[in-house]
Amino acid sequence: MILITLVHIFLTNKPTIPIIFISHDEMLLSNVANMILHLEQIDRKTKMKFTLEKVNYQEYVENRSRRINQQNMDAYRTQKEKLN
Repeated sequence: MILITLVHIFLTNKPTIPIIFISHDEMLLSNVANMILHLEQIDRKTKMKFTLEKVNYQEYVENRSRRINQQNMDAYRTQKEKLN
């Protein structure tokens, strides 16, 4: 916990050099990140997909949710068309 606090303090002082950090701490991401690079494995973990967005973490989460909902709707429509 102390380390996370120290990292948070360091990163919120807005260093002038780019810093890449990996975190699952949503509070840290929300308070500090101004660009998100999201890596994920797809196709039975044989292929990788990445998304890079120059937005804060909250905007990224909202954008990703919208994309997933749209993909689900598109898949539903495609499946429905195939059945008709």
